Amino acid sequence: MLLNQADLQSATWVKIKAHFTERLQDHRIQNDSARLTDIDTARLRGRIAEAAYVLDLATPTPAIPAK
Repeated sequence: MLLNQADLQSATWVKIKAHFTERLQDHRIQNDSARLTDIDTARLRGRIAEAAYVLDLATPTPAIPAK
């Protein structure tokens, strides 16, 4: 799924982007500074990946050239 220009300019996306940007930053700080068990580290990295995935909805993927 990719967001179009209208989506990216909506007030809803602006709020979602701000929320997930802050969440991603907080999770990364926590991952770098906390002493976590392997399970908690994996859980936190999953949260980081999910936040990054949501933010990437605004990034178009490059087209793969046909062979």
